[in-house]
Amino acid sequence: MADKDKQLIITIGREYGSGGHAIGEMLAEKLGIGFYDAEIIQRLSEKKGIKKETLSKYDEKPSPVLMNRSVRGYSTSLEEAVAEMQFKMIRKIAASGESFVLIGRCGETVLSKYDCLIRLFVLGDMDSRITRIMKRKRVSRKEAQKLVPGRYRPLVYICSPYAGDVLNNERKARRYCQFAVRKRAIPVASHLLYPQILNDNDPGDRQLGLFFGTVLLGKCDECWV
Repeated sequence: MADKDKQLIITIGREYGSGGHAIGEMLAEKLGIGFYDAEIIQRLSEKKGIKKETLSKYDEKPSPVLMNRSVRGYSTSLEEAVAEMQFKMIRKIAASGESFVLIGRCGETVLSKYDCLIRLFVLGDMDSRITRIMKRKRVSRKEAQKLVPGRYRPLVYICSPYAGDVLNNERKARRYCQFAVRKRAIPVASHLLYPQILNDNDPGDRQLGLFFGTVLLGKCDECWV
């Protein structure tokens, strides 16, 4: 029987692809306590007699606002129904006195009344997250980028003329940058930046500016001409 006086609950929120699941598993193993992620869905499946695959379709998914409605506190949303079933099971596990690590599932809110609760949130830099998704899902980098929900923006190098009609070319470069932003990209326009600190008429400065631009180009995902 679990000892409630020594109970420890750790909830882990995470960015997609940050490795929060793996960190949670290692933490649970190190502490010798339970670990719950998809295991909650498995338990629900066994208890309710519903296929695990069916429950998984609605696990931690946002509810489509236009396709569902709520009447007197009751929702027609399957996503909300699956979430609520999980919340009840999580509360039941916690009430038993068991110590455990819980991944996601609004655990930090559902179990907020517990004094033994420790809340963690795992972040990851974009490149590491994409690399981890590529390995886990066995997809290309481009496909992995699409799986990062609403966060990924490619770094694009804006390649356009500068010399000659400088003022007009600067206006064009700014317009190209604005277009890149509208296309959910991060524009890099070295020819808008370095002329402010380097003299384009000085051969040494010009070579230095071209070198800086080449380095930046190597860091970008795409080059837009």
